Amino acid sequence: MKDKLENNNKMTQKEKLAYFIKKINENDQLKEEIYQRCDPDCFYLKEELAEDLDWLLEGGCKQDYDLIPFMNDGSGGLFVLVNDMHIAYMDSEGSAGYIAETIEDFVNILLVFKFFCYSEKSVKSFDVFMEEYNDDLFDKQPSELIDAFIEEEHMETDLKTVYHKLVKGLTILPPFVIDPTDDEYVTTTNLLRMDDEEFYHLCENIRQSYKTFCL
Repeated sequence: MKDKLENNNKMTQKEKLAYFIKKINENDQLKEEIYQRCDPDCFYLKEELAEDLDWLLEGGCKQDYDLIPFMNDGSGGLFVLVNDMHIAYMDSEGSAGYIAETIEDFVNILLVFKFFCYSEKSVKSFDVFMEEYNDDLFDKQPSELIDAFIEEEHMETDLKTVYHKLVKGLTILPPFVIDPTDDEYVTTTNLLRMDDEEFYHLCENIRQSYKTFCL
């Protein structure tokens, strides 16, 4: 057990992504359970999502990102590992942004909450987040298989702790944006649909509060 944890801690984010893709896809029952319970629901190899990424970057990208796509959703959005560090989400309507600090946090958030729920109000308050989360009609039934995987991987189960992982991911600075090289396209907006300056200040304030309270 100790050796496994030490090996995981030595992995790069690319290696950890490959680890989760392999482990989940090799377990047919777990893979099907995630497919039935979660959204997004399937982990893919980079090559399988290359066309999706090309489509989202059709207008070009001024930033020199190293992007590895690994998940998509039913609305044309794509989840990517950025520069072997953080996880970002790019939707099909022109929004993009970080959503998790690490691939472990991403998997933890997905498997605990079953989907990604966020808004300007919910990143400021756990109580508001839980209200919005519980009001959503998405099926949140528990799963023994998923719970066993969470325990095996030593992931967090406390809802407030996992919520903080989500908020930390959403407020990473500098933010993840796509500046197109083609003048016919526009720069992506942030995932919270806020004014850019207001979003930046929100991120600064939240991350400072986490430092203050050592969260």
